[in-house]
Amino acid sequence: MLRDLGVDVSRFNTAYDQDFYRRHGLGGGIVFHRKDWGVDRLVRYDLGALGGYIPLAPSELSAAEAVQQMPMSDAARGEMLRLLTVDEDQMPEIPADDKYDYLYTLSYRDFLSKHVGISEREVFATLKDLTSDSSVGIDATTAGDAIFYSYLPGLKAAGISEYEEEEPYIHHFPDGVASIARLLVRAMIPTVSSGSTMEDVVTAHFDYDRLDLEKLSVRLRLNSTVTHVEHDGHPKSAKQVGVSYVKGDQPYRVRARRCVLACDNAIIPTLCPELPEAQREALAVQVRAPILYTSVALRNWQAWKKLGIGAVVSAGGYHVNAMLDFPVTLGNYEFASGPDDPIVVHMERFPHRPNEGLGERAQRRFGRYELLSTSFETIERNVRSQLAATLADGGFDPAKDIEAITVNRWAHGYSYSYNDLEGPYYEDWDDERYPHVRARKPFGRITIANSDAGADAMMEVAVEQAHRAVSELL
Repeated sequence: MLRDLGVDVSRFNTAYDQDFYRRHGLGGGIVFHRKDWGVDRLVRYDLGALGGYIPLAPSELSAAEAVQQMPMSDAARGEMLRLLTVDEDQMPEIPADDKYDYLYTLSYRDFLSKHVGISEREVFATLKDLTSDSSVGIDATTAGDAIFYSYLPGLKAAGISEYEEEEPYIHHFPDGVASIARLLVRAMIPTVSSGSTMEDVVTAHFDYDRLDLEKLSVRLRLNSTVTHVEHDGHPKSAKQVGVSYVKGDQPYRVRARRCVLACDNAIIPTLCPELPEAQREALAVQVRAPILYTSVALRNWQAWKKLGIGAVVSAGGYHVNAMLDFPVTLGNYEFASGPDDPIVVHMERFPHRPNEGLGERAQRRFGRYELLSTSFETIERNVRSQLAATLADGGFDPAKDIEAITVNRWAHGYSYSYNDLEGPYYEDWDDERYPHVRARKPFGRITIANSDAGADAMMEVAVEQAHRAVSELL
């Protein structure tokens, strides 16, 4: 599909400036905030949560020097240093061939306390939200996800010598994968935009008025909320599927020979109540992770350069991290070349309700409520105060240096599997004992796609599930 769209994956070898952070001496860091720690302090040391996917410059501090700067008790510093430097297997009772699977049977917090001997509250408080890219804290994230996905310390303590990613994290358009969606639309409806390459799509203007013309063989109708889907007759004998939707204040109903429901699994039972009860229950299992992505446009990044940091995680801050955006130059879009240039800072928050004994789905529902009920003013205030605390020693002034803030709320963000700490793992990801497999069964002339159907948030999973759903129809 990528080849058909004109995407040459090798182009990112040069489009992504892999030497940017090292060339400018930008390493990782962790920020402690006054409200929780009594002081605002930046420690220029990567705990591992950043360097796993950003090619940062190495820290000039040793682990011992970094830990000594952390605002915590001597006992907590001793445990933190042990966690960062332990290089011997702390779970020798687990056979080598079983270690990887074992790490997915207990939480990261339990791994730290049971196998690494961590007991100090301050160590847990430092790490508690650094796994929240899974949308839950260390109490509900598996040790496997924390170590292999969030890159937190513990690999050698688990008796695993090394774990290498199959490829570097560089396949990234300036707008993430949004350019793939634009390329797909332009391939199906060429008159919507000029251009024909992966380079020109980044800044190409799209004329949305050309998406839904009668003469087109493919039509895309925006701002149209589907409310009901059902077969015209019994699902086994019906020749058509009816789809009801609302555009503006006007309700509509269209009919088609076949239909793919490529929406969030959780709403399908409501859209299509004629589905079998067992399938509706399986669809309802998926609760997506809420995500807050905040983009901050800065006049320059002199403070980052002066402090020698390119990305930081936060011990208790509102946003769990902040980083200079991925250094990608493509087509007419040029990334900042020097610290006097404007730049975008990317910040993330994964709302959840930690440390209350709640499972993943319950934590994510609480997080969604928070995400949708928080005012922009609250988010803006936290952005300004958090960046000020992080960059104050570099001369950063939020009133002067911030040009704009954009907040993207994904109430229904990442798709996940729901067997983490809640059930067994099966060797085959397409095993029908998994709820996401039961949920995507074809029903009459209706099939089900979306990344939920593969229980994974990655773009390739959504494409694979779309291919499967269309193949089932045909």
